[in-house]
Amino acid sequence: MIKNVYNPKLIFSEYRKYLILFFTVLFCFLVVPFVSYAAKPTTFTTWTVSPLTASYGTTVNASWSANNSPTSYSIIVNGVETPVGMSTTWSGKPTPGDYNVSIKACNSGGCLLSDSKMLKVLEDKPTNSWLSLSVTSVAPTGEFTATWSGNNTPSSYKMMINSNVYDVGPATSWTGTPDSLVPKLVTGVNKISVQACNSGGCSDWSPSKILEVIDSGSITVVPGGKAPTISYISVNPNKLSLKGNFTATWSGNNTPSSYVLRFNGKEVSMGALTSWTGTPESLGLVKDTVYSVASKACNIHGCSDWSAIETIEVIVSSEIAPTTSSVDLIQYPPYTSVLDNFTANWSGNNSPTSYNIKVNSVVYDMGSADTWTGTPTSFALPAGTHYVSVQACNSGGCSDWSPSKKLVITSALPTPGKAKVNVNPKSVATNENFTATWSGDTHSYYYNALVDSTLYNAGMYFGVTNTWTGTPESLGLYPGKHHIYFQACNTGGCGEWSDPAELTVTSPVVGKPTLSSFDVGPSSVPVSGTFTATWSGNNTPTYYNIMLDKKVIYPVVSAVSWTGTPAMLGWGADLHTISVQACNLAGCSDWSDDKIINVTGSATGVAPTSADINIVLSSDYVLTPINGFCANWSGNNSPTNYNIKVDSKVYIMGSETNWCGTPSQLGLADGSYSVSVQACNASGCGPWSSIKPLVVHPIATPPTISNIWVDKPNVTATDTITVEWDGNNVPNSYHVMVDSLIYNVGAGTNWKGTPEAIGLGVGVNTLRSRACNSGGCSPWSNPVTVSYTPSSVVVNSPTLSFTANPTTVSYGNVTRLEWNATNVTDCTASGGWGGLKGINGSTDSSPITANTTFTLDCNGPFGNISKSVTVILGVSPLPDGSIEADDCTITIPGTRTCSTTVRWNSNGYLDVKVDKRGAVWLSLDRPEDIVSSRVTSIDYGGTNFTLRSSHLASPIDSVVVYARCDTSLVETYNATTKVYTCESSSVPVVSTTIPPTIEITAEPSLIRKSQTADIKIDITSDENVTCNVYGVDDHVKEFNHKPNSSSNVTLKEYTTRELTSTQIIKVKCTVDDEPSVSAEAEYRINVVATGGEV
Repeated sequence: MIKNVYNPKLIFSEYRKYLILFFTVLFCFLVVPFVSYAAKPTTFTTWTVSPLTASYGTTVNASWSANNSPTSYSIIVNGVETPVGMSTTWSGKPTPGDYNVSIKACNSGGCLLSDSKMLKVLEDKPTNSWLSLSVTSVAPTGEFTATWSGNNTPSSYKMMINSNVYDVGPATSWTGTPDSLVPKLVTGVNKISVQACNSGGCSDWSPSKILEVIDSGSITVVPGGKAPTISYISVNPNKLSLKGNFTATWSGNNTPSSYVLRFNGKEVSMGALTSWTGTPESLGLVKDTVYSVASKACNIHGCSDWSAIETIEVIVSSEIAPTTSSVDLIQYPPYTSVLDNFTANWSGNNSPTSYNIKVNSVVYDMGSADTWTGTPTSFALPAGTHYVSVQACNSGGCSDWSPSKKLVITSALPTPGKAKVNVNPKSVATNENFTATWSGDTHSYYYNALVDSTLYNAGMYFGVTNTWTGTPESLGLYPGKHHIYFQACNTGGCGEWSDPAELTVTSPVVGKPTLSSFDVGPSSVPVSGTFTATWSGNNTPTYYNIMLDKKVIYPVVSAVSWTGTPAMLGWGADLHTISVQACNLAGCSDWSDDKIINVTGSATGVAPTSADINIVLSSDYVLTPINGFCANWSGNNSPTNYNIKVDSKVYIMGSETNWCGTPSQLGLADGSYSVSVQACNASGCGPWSSIKPLVVHPIATPPTISNIWVDKPNVTATDTITVEWDGNNVPNSYHVMVDSLIYNVGAGTNWKGTPEAIGLGVGVNTLRSRACNSGGCSPWSNPVTVSYTPSSVVVNSPTLSFTANPTTVSYGNVTRLEWNATNVTDCTASGGWGGLKGINGSTDSSPITANTTFTLDCNGPFGNISKSVTVILGVSPLPDGSIEADDCTITIPGTRTCSTTVRWNSNGYLDVKVDKRGAVWLSLDRPEDIVSSRVTSIDYGGTNFTLRSSHLASPIDSVVVYARCDTSLVETYNATTKVYTCESSSVPVVSTTIPPTIEITAEPSLIRKSQTADIKIDITSDENVTCNVYGVDDHVKEFNHKPNSSSNVTLKEYTTRELTSTQIIKVKCTVDDEPSVSAEAEYRINVVATGGEV
């Protein structure tokens, strides 16, 4: 009789080969190496700048957006591109000037440039202008000089002489004769004034200056000198209220030493003053009165006659004078140095038309402005505490001075120190977020960022924050290794660039796409008629395949539509089919259903007969699969569509006449390719163009280091300086950074020329280099400095004296460090000491336990200086030290301890301690403890004694001793007390210890060749356990499990090496106090070959 037996193992064995085949085929489809790129932006849906013409200080707002989901934007201002990440707005107060502004929207499919907006920011209109003359009287052929100026940065001036106006451009002086002017100046009195202008407008005309042109024969010589013979006065304004301000200016010939003014017969002595500003009320004038004003010039030889009369009409104002005013001070950062900007805003009631600002006791006429921004140096304010108040005025008069606001000014800030930067995580895909964090010292309040060789200025992108989160593609970073630096700055300057934070960028993470739409119309069309196919997919397709008549497949790069004629596709009159498929790195979607097109008639017209293609490679790098290149093409007979052929593969490019991207976007690995183009129109397609070669080089190992040297650390304007640089791993191009300016110097490895020719600025210049090839670029090199001093500048070179006494010490002793520097601003210690130091001083070092070098770096306006001293140990850097102890035997039944003698030698070490199983047992701080011994008891099993010094990271020496049962006794474990004792052999030995539980997991448990897996090991036990792990790499891993009152579980994590075949992970754990109790577990990690290997 035969039985039917159900055997699961037999069934699994039978089908296992089919399961393996299924999963192998599945993985082959999942590893198709395509790179994910989105459809590039084609239209800006929003792009505004408002206002397009703005006064200085006005807020300008810009906003933008584009279709096809851009992942980054850049603002391009006057040709300078600044990335702004995903931001779609900008608001600020630009400085005066003309700006050509455009926006670039990008995603992995490419970039789109907007149209340009012309932004004009007007300067603050000048409100005052001043004129001075070298003489007040001159002969027709005599020479005189006029000089002038104005506030708010005038760009041009106008001069009015009598009624003639001259445009004198940006000049601020003129020298000539009265007869050289056209028309000539008249004999007698000539009035001259100036007007200051800029893009914001022009000031009022300045108060007139009088130039008297006289015949030299009419001048009367007074023995011993000349008395003034003429005087002039002008008043502005001529009509005002009793409390309104007016200004009177006067002058005279023959060097007057004093003046007298006359108001309606009342004389007022003005001393040597030549102008005065005040109110009619302060002179005792009354309202509703017209006053005649004249001046008389005097010196020791006499006085001139009274001048021609000017009038002042004091009226009853219809306005009420301001009665209150206030001022606010805004400081950014919260402290203000003599070089920092601060802002003052003020206001008053009753419609003020002008304001006066008083800083301490000095009054400034601010005109109608109600705000001001500048540095304390604009008011000649030194460091210290100052007081600011305001007075509001109109034609009715002025208010009282407002309550004062305190303005505290500090000395110029020291330059910040070296910044720090970190990125997390350190490896991300192009479309995944990472975070950069950075910091500086307490004097830092904005930062510059350097991403590879792209500099981001403070305020435009990273600003004063200390964290940023975004994707690599928003910064334009391709897959590969990139380096990020930060630099801390304040008004005292910028500090040293941070060490680089390395960011590894990998290909984007995407899912396999599906086709979401596909349509073709019209469904019937003549051979030369036009039809359109449109399609779209989800999960970010990077390209599409079009299949014609179920057999011919064309890839379409990025585009989501095609418009053309059947003739372009080689179709004649017949029924034809077309279908589409969406693809990305993860694979391709299913083919769509076929769309049927009924093609009728025959082709008409003339198809293109020729085409040409041009390939543009960047001079910055050798082309590799991940580097970008561009191609552009054209054809005759009005082409409407183009096809590109790379070797035998044809790409439908639609109406585009150019394309930029990477070889990997076209599925091209390294190798040599032939590229040609075909032009098409409604009548069909022409022949393929002549072939252009495209060589894609393998991705090289990127340089990891670069070095830079200069032959002279100090140069003048006439010196020739040579700068050289190099790098490893065969660089083919370099970048050189001079301070914050970056130069792409190509393959060259040196500069030679004058300081100005190679871009050095006056003072200390910091130079770095960076080596690049097709695999990427190295970090920036360590800096070198060059101090450039024009010959006209007196150089005060820095000096530094730095000594250590003594220079040879015994172990643990100290040395005295003394230093004195001149012509420097700050010093920094490194090596055996650290921190900022004064420019002179002394201090004791820390205890010296090894040969130690102390370094001091000092920085000055005309160079830096560094010195080092080395202190040597007079004895061996590591004296002999030892510890030993003897094993002992437990002889008394029922006990678990015995005594041992511990002996040590710690001669030459400081602060020595003996640890017994990790806890401090003895602190050996007395001389008799240098060589000594102690008797102590130890428990059953092993006990570790360690000799340590607090000045050393590693132990001096250690020893393990054992307490064992006598041969007449048996070791016995008590499950209640959880300890071993030595018992008589007549006592039965029963172990109740439960072996530990081991659980192993791996993520993933099935990997491709050369990948790694993350291992998690959970140990559960109430005992102290030691575990060994095999198979993670070439070494055995060991860890300990120690339960506590809150948990008896230990989690341990490892990452395997890169695996090329199936790997067994084995864990064996043994109870520390009962080695006979143990447990083992294994876990299998399966490794499958990649698609290429299959």
